[in-house]
Amino acid sequence: MSDQKSNVPWQWGSYSEAPKKLTRTSFSADPIRLEKDGLELASGVFIRLPEELANQFPQKEVDGSPPHLTLLYIGDLNRKDFERVGEIVRNIGRGLAPFEVVLDEFDVFTNPEGQQIPCMATSDPVFLKKLHALIRKEVENGGIDVSHIYGPDEDEDVDFEEGFTVHATLDYLDAGVDYEGPKPAGKFVVSNLELWGFGVVRIPMARDARALFAEGGESEGK
Repeated sequence: MSDQKSNVPWQWGSYSEAPKKLTRTSFSADPIRLEKDGLELASGVFIRLPEELANQFPQKEVDGSPPHLTLLYIGDLNRKDFERVGEIVRNIGRGLAPFEVVLDEFDVFTNPEGQQIPCMATSDPVFLKKLHALIRKEVENGGIDVSHIYGPDEDEDVDFEEGFTVHATLDYLDAGVDYEGPKPAGKFVVSNLELWGFGVVRIPMARDARALFAEGGESEGK
């Protein structure tokens, strides 16, 4: 385990800032843009994988972020909008309780840049798809434009829930190149979400998550 840990670029005990290199797909380009409205940083909502599982993931040359699941890529935000999104996601978190995620399938998909993305996925993505759609809806209702992309053939009528791909990226490969690295599987309990951008905002969960998506759209106890 010591050799594995020495190869990862993040420090679990002191990781308090969002990745300095964060983009929509590869998280590799400098996200800082100086515009007339001020500083903007690429931002999104993520689930960070636990250390034991994350240390089994290969180090990617184009991505210095910790292994994670992307719940929603939002795009470049100024600090005011970042704080607004933080409040929106906190409100959602108040209706969530810790839930289990199982990464048990290897998959490969094509990103908008034409790269092959080998990844670990889940055989039961329904809840995370619903959570993605909920977060996107609430962020957009808050007046924030969202830049999440659902594939190279996305059209205006894409179903956000159905189109969302639950995955933890293993590598970024050119078309036709086979992935030959590790395929770490495992299950873990998610106890908070993270908003990355102007640092990391950790958002705890407070109640029964799956009740949010109960039939009729109302949570238990209301």
